[in-house]
Amino acid sequence: MKRVLFFVCVLSVVCVPAFANLVVNGDFETGDLTGWTPWQASWSVSPSIANDGNTLRLSGSNGSFGVWQAITTVPGQAYTITVNWKGNLGQTAFWNEVLFFNDDGRAILDQLDGPLNSSVLSKVDGWGMNPPTSWDWQCAFCGTQWFPSGPQTNTIVATGTTMYVGLKVGASQGWTDVQFDDVTVVPEPGSLLALAGGLAGMAGMLRRRR
Repeated sequence: MKRVLFFVCVLSVVCVPAFANLVVNGDFETGDLTGWTPWQASWSVSPSIANDGNTLRLSGSNGSFGVWQAITTVPGQAYTITVNWKGNLGQTAFWNEVLFFNDDGRAILDQLDGPLNSSVLSKVDGWGMNPPTSWDWQCAFCGTQWFPSGPQTNTIVATGTTMYVGLKVGASQGWTDVQFDDVTVVPEPGSLLALAGGLAGMAGMLRRRR
């Protein structure tokens, strides 16, 4: 019976955060970088990483930089990330990336600076590196339009107890200036129910054996 109660407790822990955003300060309403860790490649020159009051704003003319944070996950469960971004995309040697990935064993800076293709949620650049790629000539901060008329989303299955979210921009020439907002990571309901069902089945089997 104790084992059955244990699995019930596990189910409650898994199900409670079904609609909770696992990202700390994903809306940047704190006015600072609470929850996020700034980073930059070694060759970056004076990048600007700042909360402008309601969004994260990353800008610079020479470098690769951004912010990241780790989230706690359940192995085998799918998680969906949603991000809004907009910015000046009219350069020929720049990149803008939203990274959502499982730990591949490398140093976190290496995973952010040189992510595997499967880790790239959305990327815009002048030469089509690391697909999937997309393109937009949107003005830097014209009105409230976010690319591409809404948020970008992607779903990844956790392979461990920690996953990473990275927001990244860069340029080797010209100027890049991008804003990010409303970053959310939530468990997928379908995956959550399947996982809960599996745990419930295990609990039932233990109870029958007793």
